[in-house]
Amino acid sequence: AASITAQSKGWHETAYTEWLPVSGASSYEAYVKKTSESSYTKLDDELVREYGTFVRADALGLAAGSYNMKIVAKNSSGSELASYESGSITVDSYKRDGFAFSDGGSSSGAYNDDGTLKSNAKVFYVTNENKNSITMDVVTNNKGATTTCTGLGPIIVALQKGYETTPLDFRFIGQVSIPTGTDQSLNQLDLKRANAPVTFEGVGNDTFALFGFNLVEANNVEVRNLGFKDMTTSDEDGVTITNQSQRVWVHNCDFFYGGQGSDKDQAKGDGSVDLKKTS
Repeated sequence: AASITAQSKGWHETAYTEWLPVSGASSYEAYVKKTSESSYTKLDDELVREYGTFVRADALGLAAGSYNMKIVAKNSSGSELASYESGSITVDSYKRDGFAFSDGGSSSGAYNDDGTLKSNAKVFYVTNENKNSITMDVVTNNKGATTTCTGLGPIIVALQKGYETTPLDFRFIGQVSIPTGTDQSLNQLDLKRANAPVTFEGVGNDTFALFGFNLVEANNVEVRNLGFKDMTTSDEDGVTITNQSQRVWVHNCDFFYGGQGSDKDQAKGDGSVDLKKTS
């Protein structure tokens, strides 16, 4: 019988499994459960990615504890070819402290402070191929009327009206350049005056935003597990936090150089995080 050669590991509020491709398999399904539970929960298909020499699945939004993962390989007719179940995987928590979590407030964005996704959160998987085609009905007036927005850029712009309050989790996969439908002159995606808690996060260990985020009058925004690089059209930062923004949490990210600026510390290129204007 066919088998799956795999290894599983835990991290901060996530767990992942990597395995070798199975001969004859046309698709894979991934599952996760608490070790103390009997039944598995299927992961979203987007969290399973094939890299040619290996396949990887990431389980996100896990509270600290012990988990197991399961992988099922299927052929073109949907029949199971092989399966794998991990041993116990230990998942720990991000450290939440500092001003962003003071006085009972939070900057966990679309997540609860225990690392689980908020029950009413909307999740979007953003790739370079679909960044301009994802859709959302955004609340755009005080009577609850919605506007259908197509593309990450128009969705983010519509949040500026301040009527949408649904927690939003934008999960980036792979290398993603700036979407259309927003001001691209600084190669930054502008999130302004949004009342919706927002998380921007990378899936796995190879996701890069080839642009930056400009957070203006932002509140309860999280940016995590993303690499920022190749912002060559801009002398701006990977993340700019400005105009009295509060409870913004940027963590576990990699920052590379952006475009060259006029300041001495920008000789190689700007590239990190700026905190401005009483944020």
